[in-house]
Formats: sequence, C-alpha cells, structure tokens
Amino acid sequence: MIIYPQFEDAGNFSEGLAKTKLYGKYGFINRENTVIIPREYNNAGDFSEGLANVELNDRWGFINESGKEIIPFIYDNAAPFGKINKGKAFVRRNGKSIDIDKKGVEYDN
Repeated sequence: MIIYPQFEDAGNFSEGLAKTKLYGKYGFINRENTVIIPREYNNAGDFSEGLANVELNDRWGFINESGKEIIPFIYDNAAPFGKINKGKAFVRRNGKSIDIDKKGVEYDN
C-alpha cells in the first residue's frame, strides 16, 4: 500500500494528482501523499486536460494543477474537460447547457 486509508473519499490519480476529501472538503494530493491543492472545495472532479472542475460555495469553476482559478466559479454544474469532447467541457448555468473552452469562452449546445 502506498497511501494508507485516511480520507473520507478519494479519487484515482489523474495527471499526477488525486482528489481527497477530509473533514467535508476536497483538495488534491500527489503520489507522495503531499497536499498540492488545499482541501477547501465542496466537491471536485478529476484533472483532465490540465484542469479540474471544483465546487466552491455552491458554484462550479475550474482550477489548474497549482490550484489557481482559471475559469470562474459561476456555473450550476460542470463536467471535466475531454469527457464529452476534446478541448471543451459541458457546464450548466441558469438552467442552460453550455460548452466552454479552457479560456471560459462559451458555446451554445
């Protein structure tokens, strides 16, 4: 065993990082079990195409591997990049389905 069970929830490693949940908040660790992105998010997806979808204060946005906000927390829900179509992510805002690119540019579905 490389990382001993210590989390409420944990994901698989994706792009070198894994989401972990402790005390009700998500963050990301590396394979050495070092916290790379502090646990401050209500929910989190996996890293895909360099970004992870995370939820903060009931809104979703995207962060990079150092935890910097890349796409603002303005969405009702957000899927990871590349799951549906490469270079874009599926999001919802105000009941409307939208595709966004990695700069946050929106495209109608």
